[in-house]
Amino acid sequence: MVRIITDSTSSIPQDIRAELGIEVASLIINRNGEELVELETDLDAFYKDIYEMADNIPTSSQPPLGKVREVVESIAKTGDEVLGIFISSKLSGTFESFVHTAKEVKMTSPTSVSLPSTA
Repeated sequence: MVRIITDSTSSIPQDIRAELGIEVASLIINRNGEELVELETDLDAFYKDIYEMADNIPTSSQPPLGKVREVVESIAKTGDEVLGIFISSKLSGTFESFVHTAKEVKMTSPTSVSLPSTA
């Protein structure tokens, strides 16, 4: 079986993720010195204040490496293959984090870990 890993920029609703077994690693939103886990953030409320953020625009960070490794290993342990679909590597380090982790996991696990190249 091929399992999908993606990041929270995919905006796949929770019910669809659960139904299809899609694993998601959440990016971090940095706003006013506070770190928010994107998947745990009420984005409607967040964007409601978007005009107030004009002078202090929030940034984002790639998922923590520990979470990336946890997601990849959880699938690799089942023997399933992994297909990663992520935000462009030109916009985020998320793709590179998964590539690095996939190489490490592939060395320690007999399963196949595949990540598409990015343009």
